[in-house]
Amino acid sequence: MVVAAGTAHDPRQFWTTVADILRRGERADRVVLEYTDRWGTGTAKAPSDATGADGETERWRDGTDRYVRAHVAPHIADRARLQLQLATALELAGLVGRRAVLEHERRLGTFLIELARWMRTVATDPRQLLQYTVHSVMTLTGAHGAVVVERGADGALRVVAAAGLTEALSRQPADLEASILARAMAAESPLLVDVLGEVPDLPVAPDARASLAAAMLVPLPTTGGAAGALAIYRVADQPRGRERFSLQDVAYLQAVASHIGGALELAWAIRAAQQAAHRASAMVNGSPLPLALVDRQGHVLEANRAWADLFGLEELERIRGQHLDAFAMTLDRASPVEALELAASGVPWRGRAVAMRRDEERKCELFVTPLDGMAAEFLLALHDRTEEIRARRELVAREKLATVGTIAAGVAHEVNNPLAAARMEAELLAMQGASPEVAAASAAIIREVDRAARIAKSLLRLATQSHGQMQDIMLAQVLQDIVAVRGPLLRESGIELRLESPAEPPAVFARGGDVDQILLHILANAEDAVRGRHPAVITLSAEALGAVVRVAIDDSGPGVAPEHRARIFDPFFTTKPPDKATGLGLAMCFRIVSEIGGKIWVEDSPIGGARFIVELPRTAV
Repeated sequence: MVVAAGTAHDPRQFWTTVADILRRGERADRVVLEYTDRWGTGTAKAPSDATGADGETERWRDGTDRYVRAHVAPHIADRARLQLQLATALELAGLVGRRAVLEHERRLGTFLIELARWMRTVATDPRQLLQYTVHSVMTLTGAHGAVVVERGADGALRVVAAAGLTEALSRQPADLEASILARAMAAESPLLVDVLGEVPDLPVAPDARASLAAAMLVPLPTTGGAAGALAIYRVADQPRGRERFSLQDVAYLQAVASHIGGALELAWAIRAAQQAAHRASAMVNGSPLPLALVDRQGHVLEANRAWADLFGLEELERIRGQHLDAFAMTLDRASPVEALELAASGVPWRGRAVAMRRDEERKCELFVTPLDGMAAEFLLALHDRTEEIRARRELVAREKLATVGTIAAGVAHEVNNPLAAARMEAELLAMQGASPEVAAASAAIIREVDRAARIAKSLLRLATQSHGQMQDIMLAQVLQDIVAVRGPLLRESGIELRLESPAEPPAVFARGGDVDQILLHILANAEDAVRGRHPAVITLSAEALGAVVRVAIDDSGPGVAPEHRARIFDPFFTTKPPDKATGLGLAMCFRIVSEIGGKIWVEDSPIGGARFIVELPRTAV
């Protein structure tokens, strides 16, 4: 009997074993034990189909309400020994019950600890946690069904986990707003219900409603009130009373509900944080400004797509962890790390920066801002102002051209008449056959007068708006004609002129003669740049780029110095000697290109010299 007490899981199993021990000890056909102790009331039989209708009876009571009555058939062999065994069994049953309670509490405590651990691992998706919880709670409390309802973001109650008798609820609609679960949530306190009959508003499968005997409901507490409710059910059991829940069961279920409420609240917080992070990431990556998050040492923690595009990089993942020195960027007043140190004082740093993208300089404005609450991290924002600066220069150049044109128109007309008179007098003086000194002076006067006349004519061309009709110009034919006419002449001077368009460029929309004038003037400058050099090469190329056609004229000359590029299209600016150029040709090209809606600029050429690029509007298809 002592061995049986050591191996029994609960008093009921122990009393069943005792009945079999007594049957063998009394050499009886059958033994039926009726017992009542602090753990409940029950009946144990040996064999399992035995009845207590006949035979002899012996009863033992320990002076309290605990007792055991034995029905032995056909008779009791040794009544004194049977009394001793019954007394011993009653005491051992108490030990078995106490141990079962302790084991049950240990399992409950272990489950709560495990539940807390699961909260951390599945907090982002609590459905798995809830399903595991209802199964475990149902088993540990000896219940026959369990259900969890949650109030969603729309305010409606929904079944999120169910097991046992209520498992079908996860697939069936239920009027949960009118159920006892909603009332438990509103009261924010547990409810114990001895059903013992049909309760219409209990959320349970219809075919199981009639067998329900008791229910326990607890709200799921959160800081904002009850987020849902947990309910467990028991069906009727014999003898009566075992189906009712105790206050200890309530305390345990409230502890479980607190964990579930905490898990739901944590899941909501994580979900909200993830959504906020996704929105912030979308905003940053959608920003046209290049942005980078860097640490105090200058290592990039995060960067957006605009940052990668500015430096001509493809993969954002390869940018993370890179030092700022790895990016082709120079600042005007400090190094990147020095800018971070200055910004660490709490005052944002601002300055100019030059970023290189595929050998192209991008002029930017850099902002370094310390992030609030993140003392070791800074936000770098680059404002690419290259196009803005270029457009401003073009605007200034246009204003200069307009001003010069206004002045030039008046000056040219006023100068032409005295120039014509001076030239005629010089010619008359030369025709009189005077001394060689006079003849040389006359020739010098005529030469300088002609030079002044050419300048006046250039001024008039610059000042005069082109009023030709806009039309489709076959750019391919223009380029071929230029190469056919100028190529042989340049070869005699040791200059190679090549047409390198990979495909025939489409037509452009411009005024007749404008395209020829622009290209021939730039070609003349290229001829002067390569003359006497080795190799002396000039290439023409054109390609379609969306709505424009880009024409490039490259030469192998010395190129245009960076400090001159900002003024190269200004009127009267030239790097040639005064007797070689007037400084009006490129200004005139700039005006013509601007009038027809195009662009012109200069950059370094792949063949060593200068590359003049002219973008002209493409003919509408």
